[in-house]
Amino acid sequence: MEPTWKPIEHTEQTQPVASFPDRREWIAAILGIAPFFLNLSSTTTTSSNGRITSFQQIDYVDILFGALCIIVILTTIRLWSRTRPQDLMKRRIVFVALLALGAFQIASGLGIFTRI
Repeated sequence: MEPTWKPIEHTEQTQPVASFPDRREWIAAILGIAPFFLNLSSTTTTSSNGRITSFQQIDYVDILFGALCIIVILTTIRLWSRTRPQDLMKRRIVFVALLALGAFQIASGLGIFTRI
């Protein structure tokens, strides 16, 4: 006599394909570009005998939006396994570009590129 139940067949489950560009990539791009248009900075200058001895500039928008850009773009790493092969290299290029943009904004906000 044959059993009335059938064993579960294990088939490979396919995950839905992630679209390119993803919503998070657009959000990261906006966060990375926004500090070029927004500004909330603080500058401190110290002078002695009419000469500038120290100068410090901090832009809080650059630091905040750059950090948010990096955090959002890091969440897209998990999309790589669901990306079509023809879009995977594009997604990785966008990832590196937005990661570099976020790092640039943080460095800019800390005044690393400021000259006296």
